Amino acid sequence: MTEVWNRMPYRLFAADKRMTAMLTNMVIEPISDTLYTVFLQNIIQEKELTAVKPQILQYLRTALHNSTIQLQFQITAQDHGQVAYTEEERFKLLSKENPHLLEMKEIFKLILD
Repeated sequence: MTEVWNRMPYRLFAADKRMTAMLTNMVIEPISDTLYTVFLQNIIQEKELTAVKPQILQYLRTALHNSTIQLQFQITAQDHGQVAYTEEERFKLLSKENPHLLEMKEIFKLILD
């Protein structure tokens, strides 16, 4: 299914680069032999995919020789996290991810503006 899903945007929506890019970046997971969940980032993607869902299902059913395939959409929560605006804020956020940055700052005696 994953291979067929990855080929599908280029076959169905070759002329629509935006739709192709959107579908290429989506994750699909099996729930059962016939039901698959497509994880979306927002409600706009859900509306756009709902409009083309019949085309997608027809392609998948034909390519996989399985007329019972169903898709469901699920919007995943997005963690926007903290936004760092200044050099100091960026350094603090990065040093949380990589504590060795603090050591390097001390070793090289770096000064943040």
